[in-house]
Amino acid sequence: MSIAGFISLLLSLHAARWLPSRNISTFAEAKGIIVYGGTLALSTIANRVIQGIDLMLLGRYIPLGELGYYSRAKSLMTGTLQQALGPIAAVMIPVLSRLRNDPDKFNNWVRKISVLITLVAAPSSALISVNSSVIVQLLLGNSWSEAAPFFTVIALGIFLMSHGAYYYWILVATGNPATLVKSTWIGATITLVAVFVGLPWGGIGVALATMLSGIFLRAPVLIHLINQTGKVEKGLLTRAYVRSVVEVVVWYLILYSMSVGCSQIFDFSEVMAAILLALIALGFLAARVWLSKEGRELVLSLRGNIRENFSLRKR
Repeated sequence: MSIAGFISLLLSLHAARWLPSRNISTFAEAKGIIVYGGTLALSTIANRVIQGIDLMLLGRYIPLGELGYYSRAKSLMTGTLQQALGPIAAVMIPVLSRLRNDPDKFNNWVRKISVLITLVAAPSSALISVNSSVIVQLLLGNSWSEAAPFFTVIALGIFLMSHGAYYYWILVATGNPATLVKSTWIGATITLVAVFVGLPWGGIGVALATMLSGIFLRAPVLIHLINQTGKVEKGLLTRAYVRSVVEVVVWYLILYSMSVGCSQIFDFSEVMAAILLALIALGFLAARVWLSKEGRELVLSLRGNIRENFSLRKR
């Protein structure tokens, strides 16, 4: 793995035609960069530790079988989402960083990303949660069927994890290490308390407690801290977040009702019913995007960006 990484580094340097240069002559000039880099590193380490604290505590208080189901459901959901968000973060953090001194453009991008997350994450959370048993069966097999209840709860937090990642990008892009550290430790404390609150009810209690604490405590605190930086238009993130929470609830109720109705009316297998539900959800999403002003503006904006990039490449 290290040899492959070294070869990849050499090829990247050759393709980029760029080498590090010494643009900083004194330690005083480098101090800000060192402090900021150290802050990012500590925040990342703290977040990783907190992400695993529930497994460590559950391993002490619940049977190993239940712990295995909980762990597998969590890794399947969060691991997949992290893989998806990683490349997006690699693009969005530099974009937002370059725009942080231009309030109009910065807030315009923040608004677009908020709309995109709401449009994509809300129906995805609801759809995956409703079809959790089918997804677990297809990906893990029948022997892991008891992981489905945990997967149902964790999947509902997809929109929450998406918003959390997005708020982290904003904090990193605005370059405020003190706020980043504060948000990390406050979030860690809330998560730890939620885990202890849910422990008496086992894995499902911990899953519910961490999800609800994230919705009603962690996310609002992050929004408040971001608003304090003065970089984001006041009320923008709050409105987008409340809308996202409402849409998740509405999507879940609609899709769950349709899932129950389809199972009673049609003699479909669970897999076919899940596919049908996904197609219906896709149709609803297309209508939702086109009927809303913000959805149409986002689609037209993305189409314009794609055309612009394509025309530049042709030149």
